[in-house]
Amino acid sequence: MKRPHVTVVTGAGAGIGFAISLRQARASDQVWALVRSPESGHEISDIASRENLPIEVRVADVTSDSSVAKAFEEILRTSGQVDRLVCNAGVFLGSTVESTTLDEFVAVFDVNYFGVVRTIKEVLPGMRERGEGTILALSSQSSEFILPTWAAYSGSKRALEATLEALAVEV
Repeated sequence: MKRPHVTVVTGAGAGIGFAISLRQARASDQVWALVRSPESGHEISDIASRENLPIEVRVADVTSDSSVAKAFEEILRTSGQVDRLVCNAGVFLGSTVESTTLDEFVAVFDVNYFGVVRTIKEVLPGMRERGEGTILALSSQSSEFILPTWAAYSGSKRALEATLEALAVEV
């Protein structure tokens, strides 16, 4: 019997990450649904239990090196490898450049940009060693079509796209 794909989804507590986690589990992937807090994982845990889906819900704060490392240590110890990484965790801040504090800019970039980089760095060595794997990171059309008050969000998504383009060439 073929081993199921191991898929890790960040930001799995709601929205697109929630839907992707359920879709991949229903397609027989072993899904690790990473959520920001224990409370944000209740709904997906309940559905997984009700439908007997192969979903493991874990708390992983993508803004924390140690939290991400701990989650991936368990995932790799338990599953052996990650076949698919879906970087979906994200935050939005609508605020003018003038009224946005530097700490607020840093907080948006820490989730939307550095959070993705943190998770990629956890899976990339294994994917490179095996010569296969898929990394998907969600961006936004607002990285190209900039709206007023979206500077932090749009900037983080444009930086993410540039890094992913570099990664694609590197691997």
